[in-house]
Amino acid sequence: RRKAFLPPELERPALEGRLRLVVGRLEDAEGLRAATRGARSVVHLATGNGETWEAVERSMVAGSRTLGEVCLENAVGRLVFVSSIAALYTAPTEGVSVLSDETPVDPKPDERAIYSRGKIAAEAALMALHRAKGLPVCIARPGVVVGEGTPMQHSGLGLWARDNHCVGWGAGDFPLPLVWVDDVAEALVAAALHEGSELDGKAFNLAARVDLDARTIVSELRRVTGRDLHFHSRNLVLSQSMEIGKWLVKKAGRRKGVEFPSWRDLRARALDVRFSCATARGLLGWRPVEEREAFLDRTVRIYGEKARSSAE
Repeated sequence: RRKAFLPPELERPALEGRLRLVVGRLEDAEGLRAATRGARSVVHLATGNGETWEAVERSMVAGSRTLGEVCLENAVGRLVFVSSIAALYTAPTEGVSVLSDETPVDPKPDERAIYSRGKIAAEAALMALHRAKGLPVCIARPGVVVGEGTPMQHSGLGLWARDNHCVGWGAGDFPLPLVWVDDVAEALVAAALHEGSELDGKAFNLAARVDLDARTIVSELRRVTGRDLHFHSRNLVLSQSMEIGKWLVKKAGRRKGVEFPSWRDLRARALDVRFSCATARGLLGWRPVEEREAFLDRTVRIYGEKARSSAE
């Protein structure tokens, strides 16, 4: 019964005993301790998400701290924490339009969405363990991850008001920090197996140099799937005004836990900055797919193939 839930590429290694599968949760310290015992490297991909900040803090933040502590106990050689560019303030500031690996996390996490706040706090918790106890941790920050296994209606493209109508985080004409999911996996493996301590206590971005914007991607999705997909540009000021209107309605209805819409978070969603990935490219030898047609084949046109398969 468990076998049916395994991806094909993991099925044979698991059946042959080369892959050990364990069930665990970030909140389960003993489970994490048992799972990491004897490990050379640990790649932390668990999201630990939640509907409230209390839930995110308990799972994503405290759970990541617990994982760091058990990695220290078990003398794990490297912990690779998969964060996100959402932990950064991804809008131009004071003439800075390129974010490097050294760019610090958003200094105003309380003005960001709960997911971003969680990633920022989890990074801080692990870096505190690095400074205090020498935890060999590095932080990967993938961009907009696309390809097999990711949603076609990706939130990085905009707000999907319906399954065929995408409202852009602005004009939708700025090249997005896209990256193919397989290239992210390759970088994580390279980081986990990297010899030496150059990565310890460091963060690195993962974004390909592909000149593709949200409008173009939705247009290509429309062409290859035959679906009636539409992209709608929307001024961010208008979007903010509409969000405030919704907030007022909810407040009038005395709905609890409703936060005032954050302009800073909305502004960050436009992703109108570029990313330097010097560490991944230089230290890890990372070479992501960046040729336009090859990238589209792997990340967008796959949905056309799925549409044809479903029709058959």
